[in-house]
Amino acid sequence: MIASSINSLATVEIQLIMQGLDMRDIIQLSGCNKFFRQAAANPFALQYTSFQVYIDNICSMIQCLNHLSITNNTSPFKHVHLHIRCVAWIRLLIAKIEKMPQQVKSLLDAIQKHSKYISSLDLCGVDMAPENMTVLASIIQNSNISRASFHSCDINDSCIKILADAMKSSSTLKEVKLKANHITDVGAKLLAQAIQYNPNIKSLNVNWNNIGNEGAVSLAGAIKHNSNMTDLHLSRNNFGARGIEELATAFQNSTSMTCLDLTENCIYGAGRAALAALTKPGCLFS
Repeated sequence: MIASSINSLATVEIQLIMQGLDMRDIIQLSGCNKFFRQAAANPFALQYTSFQVYIDNICSMIQCLNHLSITNNTSPFKHVHLHIRCVAWIRLLIAKIEKMPQQVKSLLDAIQKHSKYISSLDLCGVDMAPENMTVLASIIQNSNISRASFHSCDINDSCIKILADAMKSSSTLKEVKLKANHITDVGAKLLAQAIQYNPNIKSLNVNWNNIGNEGAVSLAGAIKHNSNMTDLHLSRNNFGARGIEELATAFQNSTSMTCLDLTENCIYGAGRAALAALTKPGCLFS
């Protein structure tokens, strides 16, 4: 039933929100509709049995994706969104479901199979172990993906090294989001090198990480060398005046940059003065 529903769509945008409150945007597949309607109406009323049914339906859908065939040089889906939202009321339930890591691997296998046809990839809350990032890096290098988002995926600098190498060689990637991970100066420098090397990349979001002055200076240098870069998001990181001054100068002198997000950082002294001196709109700070 689920497989036939998927095959009946010209383009399938998969919204798998395994944990979370907003389930209204999930694709309405046969066999899942009743649960989704109940979840959207009153998510806090969900019981473990209902949640288990939900997970089982997701697992079935992923299994179906692995068996979808590519016909006439077309694929049934172009966008993949796997969202695992971590919220307190459901953490204990998800901890009891041991098969999800295997399902993530199965989904990656499906993505790899259809990668030629996928244009956007959004994985939120997936534990991005190095072996998973290696698979994704290969997909990014050999696909038409233009947008990749890895929000809250426990990505560290080792994973960034794998991703940055893929970013350098992709001819289609334009936007990368890495919000709320564990990226330090080491990872920021690797990302800066990728941006500097690949002029196709226009947008980078590294909000809510642990990037210090060295990483901020490296990213400022990348802005100077990438004439297509339009926006850089660095909200809630760990750099000070030196990093802010370099970023402000790079932003001011860039002919392409339209947004520099420095909100929720410690901005004072020379850093605040550098931002106050900007004559170009688009720099956000608080």
